[in-house]
Amino acid sequence: MKRRVTHRKGEQGAIIIQVAISLFMLMCFLAFVCDYGVVWASRAQAQNAADAGALAGAIARGYDDYSNPPAAGGPVQTAATLFAQRNTVWGQAGGVVVSYNCPAGVSGGGCVRVDVYRNGTNGSNTLPTYFGPLLNVTSQGVRATATAQALPANATNCLKPWAVADKWLEGDDPPPPGSWTQQSVFNPPIDTYIPPYGTGGTGFSNRDANGNLVNYGMQLMLKFAHPGNASMSSGWAMDLTLPAPSGGGGSALRADIQGCTTATVAIATQGQQCTAVDYASGCVGVLTGGMTGPSIQGVSTLIANDSGAYWSDGAGANGGVISQYSPSPRIVPVAVFDPQLYLSQGYNGSNGIIKVVNILGFFIEGFCKDNSFLHESYLPPCTQGGSNDLVGRLVPFNGTMVPNGVVAGPSAFGQVIRLIR
Repeated sequence: MKRRVTHRKGEQGAIIIQVAISLFMLMCFLAFVCDYGVVWASRAQAQNAADAGALAGAIARGYDDYSNPPAAGGPVQTAATLFAQRNTVWGQAGGVVVSYNCPAGVSGGGCVRVDVYRNGTNGSNTLPTYFGPLLNVTSQGVRATATAQALPANATNCLKPWAVADKWLEGDDPPPPGSWTQQSVFNPPIDTYIPPYGTGGTGFSNRDANGNLVNYGMQLMLKFAHPGNASMSSGWAMDLTLPAPSGGGGSALRADIQGCTTATVAIATQGQQCTAVDYASGCVGVLTGGMTGPSIQGVSTLIANDSGAYWSDGAGANGGVISQYSPSPRIVPVAVFDPQLYLSQGYNGSNGIIKVVNILGFFIEGFCKDNSFLHESYLPPCTQGGSNDLVGRLVPFNGTMVPNGVVAGPSAFGQVIRLIR
């Protein structure tokens, strides 16, 4: 009888090698899936943080700090850093570096670049590794970058149905020549008006070419072409005909005040004469006849939408609007028209077509007769039927860009904030 021979003892331990190889492969797979998954998730979070920081910095650059470049530790850097770090990367705030150079091929300035780090540099920590140490990988990291830009706007798609005469260089009225006040009366050719094209202009201006604030925060009274007053005084304003969401006449005016028109209105080009209504070219018709009731109703609704908002001289270095909203719904775009062209075409304040040469941001404080807010000493009295005239502050507003409009340069109150990279 032959003896049966087996090799079982010789095969013992082979399964251990297979398990070891399988475990190694499993660890590699887990390291790839888990730890690399941390990198991918963190990369998206870092990009969100960079985007938020860049947009916040651009908003601050468009509305709070006009210096170029913005001051170190100022509103722009503070806002960009704060909002970038509020968006955590894998549970921790990243390191943030803020700079102001625009990417190649981007013109116009006003850029804010935010780099967010979560890789152990610029004050950040590295990302954790869970299975990587088994493969001698003990750290990993991500970084992200974003650039946003603040640009002067040349149009708005929510113009209120009002237009106010632009400022001129006073030549004869007291105080001394050259000193325009809200008591001045436009008397050409002694008085001179230069539209805000290029670097010149006598009109309302948010800032000058060096970034210094000019009319920001100025209290202005919109005088709605008082009956019996044929003189165009400072603040002379008229109601406009705009396409309303619905209705016509007084209901259309009220709708345009409470909401937004269906038309995009741009700043007119320098050579535009505005012989016909063309909203996209900055030519808007004047509403004939007074509609005090619908105007009061519309304005009252606007004020009620943010009844607690007010102007404070102590809000930042130059004052500002205090509101629970950003921006307050009481900050509205108001057209500025060329008074010299308007009068030269034979119009009288209750008819015709105005040429839009600028668009103001106007924080509505209330009616002239309302004593719930401060009336600055330079404001004219509520006389000549002007108790229902509007009083407000000149501030920047959120505008838009259209290809056939003109930017009023440093005079622009409208701002466009966009993420460009």
